[in-house]
Amino acid sequence: MTCSHKIDKHFPYIGELSSCPNFEVDIELSNDEPFYIRPYFASDSGKQAIDKELNHLVKLGILSIGHQSYTSPVLLISKKESSEKRVVTDFRYLNSRIRKINHPFPLLSETLKTIGNSEARVLSVVDIKSAFHCLPLSKHAQQYTGIASYNGGNHFYYKRLPQGLNISPGIFQAKINDILQAIPGSTEFCIAHHDDIILFSKDKSEHKKHLTLLLKCLADNGLKVCPKKCKLFRSSVLYMGHKIFVNERGCLCIQPLADRCEAIRKMKRPKTPKETRRFVGAVNYISNFFPKIQSVLRPIHHLARKHKRFVWSDEHEAAFEQIRSMMTNPPILHLPRSIGTFNLYSDTSRIATGSYLTQTVEDKEYILGYYSKVLPPACQNYSVTELEMFGLLINITAFKHLLKPNEFNAFVDHSSIVQILQSKDEPSTSRLRKLILKLSDYSFKIAYKKGSDLVLADFLSRNPNYSHSEIDEVVPIAFSLFTSELLNDEVRQPVCNPIVTRSYARTHGIDIPDLFPKGSKTNQTVAEPTQSHSEIAQTNGQTANRSSDSGTPEDSFNCIDLLFART
Repeated sequence: MTCSHKIDKHFPYIGELSSCPNFEVDIELSNDEPFYIRPYFASDSGKQAIDKELNHLVKLGILSIGHQSYTSPVLLISKKESSEKRVVTDFRYLNSRIRKINHPFPLLSETLKTIGNSEARVLSVVDIKSAFHCLPLSKHAQQYTGIASYNGGNHFYYKRLPQGLNISPGIFQAKINDILQAIPGSTEFCIAHHDDIILFSKDKSEHKKHLTLLLKCLADNGLKVCPKKCKLFRSSVLYMGHKIFVNERGCLCIQPLADRCEAIRKMKRPKTPKETRRFVGAVNYISNFFPKIQSVLRPIHHLARKHKRFVWSDEHEAAFEQIRSMMTNPPILHLPRSIGTFNLYSDTSRIATGSYLTQTVEDKEYILGYYSKVLPPACQNYSVTELEMFGLLINITAFKHLLKPNEFNAFVDHSSIVQILQSKDEPSTSRLRKLILKLSDYSFKIAYKKGSDLVLADFLSRNPNYSHSEIDEVVPIAFSLFTSELLNDEVRQPVCNPIVTRSYARTHGIDIPDLFPKGSKTNQTVAEPTQSHSEIAQTNGQTANRSSDSGTPEDSFNCIDLLFART
């Protein structure tokens, strides 16, 4: 008997509805004047389907027959997982009158941090059946949830918390948090986000105990699970729009869902500021996986502003197509672990600041995330030292959920910052004093690295018009450079040799002026190679294999086609 069948046997849900005991949801309005909104237009078949579904909800105890002074219209939509239809109520007008109930939801960053620190190897996702409908409404609240049917006969109102109310998610999140707190040590192995609960354990035996505790706790509180949506004892699960999995080396990794990236790739060109904000919001949700994405989005950001004239130019089209092309191969990142040292590599230009965070565990360095941000025009007036320190503060703040509780290493390519932060003298400008004061909230060791040792961070901050394939070329070089020094690796000379030829660049369609922008530190002369590419790949095999642990696809490390040289 499978786990799903066992759950189905002990927690049946078909034909019955669970209810949380000794709990009722109340609704308060800022304006209690009665209102009536007539039903929306629907086809004859749609009307029959709606009335049939309303009567079915009455049998389940979700609705009750009766007139109310507050009436909202209903809609018929398709279920995501099947061709069946379900009825939802349009509570927009009621929502405008409801007094808000605010409750914090778990942040994705905090959720991933907890899962990573658990060193879990077994994962499960449990779905609560009809989560909102498990919470009864008080008599006072029921009067506000009236709906009218199409047949002109019966009127209905909700007896359970309906979907569509703006307070429903917060109320249920608060309730499920209270329920899980009754489980000893639950914060160390399970997290709930609405009706989805993720469990994570170090082995199957421990996971079985955790799952048993969870199911018993849910049953005691009148909640039932949906076996069809439960994914149990897995090494890979889908949660909060991401794929969380254990790789072949036993490390927890994360990747944006392929269908989310595909949806962004298939989005049509925005035609209004609202559509532009929708596109930017979808990209920002997974921006931590893509280096320098904010620089690419910069032209489109301007069109997302309200009261801004919407004019779509060739620059916007190029940025839009570049974003869509980046979504074809979403990268993989590692989750932070409870052991290991965090390393932040930061670099700032006049245009933007860029960084990436790694964690060193057992002499191996893993990429945890990228960050980039376009700087405001006022930064053009900053001195180089002020600019670099301001960029460092921005980059540290971006990863503060990981860095603030821990001591970490910060690497910059501007030696003056190191001297200022380690000096006993007063900073020379008021801006530096303010930046130093804000940086004092964090405990870190600052170190200088030459620009040639910060290939990736420098690349993120200087080249807005990059392609994802170019990043794949830079990543191996960056890891070869700083892992060779941090780990006292002997493999250094091949990486430092200037071996990229212009003929090789032309053959592979690489635009050298774009990779080495005029005026940047990477604008160096290119010499003929002293070693063949096969020899270089063989020499750097150990470094490439170590770098593949960062989550980047291994095939991008097996053959290092380009080695960028700096003097």
